[in-house]
Amino acid sequence: MGIVGSISRTLGVGELASFSVGMAVVCVAPIGAYALTTKVAAWWVRGGVVGFRELFVNYAWSVLPVALFYHLAHNSMHLFMEGQDVVPALSDPLGRGWDLFGTADMHLQPLLGQASTWGVQVSLVLVGHLFGLVIAHRISRRLFDDPKQATRSLVPMLGMMVLLSIGGLWLMHLDMNMRMGRM
Repeated sequence: MGIVGSISRTLGVGELASFSVGMAVVCVAPIGAYALTTKVAAWWVRGGVVGFRELFVNYAWSVLPVALFYHLAHNSMHLFMEGQDVVPALSDPLGRGWDLFGTADMHLQPLLGQASTWGVQVSLVLVGHLFGLVIAHRISRRLFDDPKQATRSLVPMLGMMVLLSIGGLWLMHLDMNMRMGRM
């Protein structure tokens, strides 16, 4: 049984409520991880000059490229593995059995294979994290006069970004059977 089924059994609620609870947790967990990381960074520099709130707000800019490139990586799988399905859909956009352009029965191969698509996804996630680290580095140099404190404030962020990379790549590597109606 999957995660939704486990939540449903544990909470004694239906599948929709279980899915909603799971999605809420998935949405809140990264914010909580970011807040915890920022709290650790503020504690570790102990200078009192830059507190939790200021670090939380300023370092948030460094997470935006991570989110953008993760989004691109996730959707690159759809583009490369399912993009060819656009060709038959052009002839029958409403699913009524039409063949407007003579392409309704065309079933092309995926634009890229799984290994190549995975390589693109990994590259995109890594590029996003590199941009995020560069931005975090620049922010730290702006926030702290002491370069040692600036670097110390970055260590927890680096740890969080490595964990996000591993988690994001693991999620993207999971089989997406539910998309094909085999849930």
